[in-house]
Amino acid sequence: MSAARNPLQDEGEPLRSPLTEPIQNIGRGHPEYHFVQAVMELRSAIHQMDVEHKVGMARLEGKVDAIQDTTGGTKKKVDGLVRWQTLIIGGTAVAGIVASALFGLYIKFGDRITIAPAPAATPITAPVPATPPLPVAKP
Repeated sequence: MSAARNPLQDEGEPLRSPLTEPIQNIGRGHPEYHFVQAVMELRSAIHQMDVEHKVGMARLEGKVDAIQDTTGGTKKKVDGLVRWQTLIIGGTAVAGIVASALFGLYIKFGDRITIAPAPAATPITAPVPATPPLPVAKP
C-alpha cells in the first residue's frame, strides 16, 4: 500500500509539509511581502494585547479582592449595628411593658396607696443629766 498523495503535487516530487519545510526569506520585491509584514504586525499586536489583558486582569483581581475585604468588614459592622438595634428595640418594649404594668397597678390600687411627703423632722435633743447641788461650806 502506498501513502495517499496530494493530487496537486507532481508524481516525482516528495511529499512536503509546511510545518517541516524551512520558511523562505521573503524580501521587499516578493509579491507577498506586504501580506507577511501585516501578519507579523498583527501577531505582535495580538501578543501586546494579550500581555495588557493579563496585566489588566491581575489589577482587576486585586481590586476585587480589596472590595471583598471591605465588603466583609462592612458586613460585620452592619451585623453589629443590627444586633444593637434589636437590643434597643427589645429593651424599649420591655421598659414600656413594665411601665404599663406599674401604671395599671397604680390605677387599680391607687386608692390604697398614699404617697405623702415625709413629715417634718423635729430636732431631737439629748437629755441633760441634772447635776447634784454643790455643798456649801459653813463658816
